[in-house]
Amino acid sequence: AVLSNADRNEIDEKFWKHCWQYVLMPDITKSSNFFDVEGDKIRAPLSFIYGVGNSAHIELMMHRPYSTIEDFANKIHQQRIKSGKIVKDKKGKEKLKLGYNSLHRGVVYSLIISGAMDSLFPADTDIYQKLAQYEAAVSTASGKSVVAVEESYCDMNQLVRFQHRKSILPSCTEPVLPMLDRKS
Repeated sequence: AVLSNADRNEIDEKFWKHCWQYVLMPDITKSSNFFDVEGDKIRAPLSFIYGVGNSAHIELMMHRPYSTIEDFANKIHQQRIKSGKIVKDKKGKEKLKLGYNSLHRGVVYSLIISGAMDSLFPADTDIYQKLAQYEAAVSTASGKSVVAVEESYCDMNQLVRFQHRKSILPSCTEPVLPMLDRKS
């Protein structure tokens, strides 16, 4: 109740140090609109992730459940088709202009990097592979060519991923020392 009624800054600055060990990070298939009890832990909402605004959060909740990354990409693309409109091109030919969607590449990348979409991928898939699978799924859903994933994600080790996660989920608490040991 305290976490659900607090704003993000209060959670980060006041409460997190007292409750982090009881909180499960957001998950696209399990999180709700609020902090909810899940077993003996508390599941954080998707809105807890920086970069996931209110409209993106609403769209994520509206299209659930998601079973795979392909299912996710198909549902998002179908929503763009439904919200689109027919326009005329320069030659007067009618075509469909896809509607706007709050779940653009930047938001989805944040969800993937944060770990919120891990349940849509096979276990032991690294970040670069997840992003590549997402791009392939978007390509299949939209019928457009695959967009290449930036090279910077290719060599993302556990420590770099932690730094990315920290920028997306400032409250994210993981022991850094084991990551440093593995890196050395």
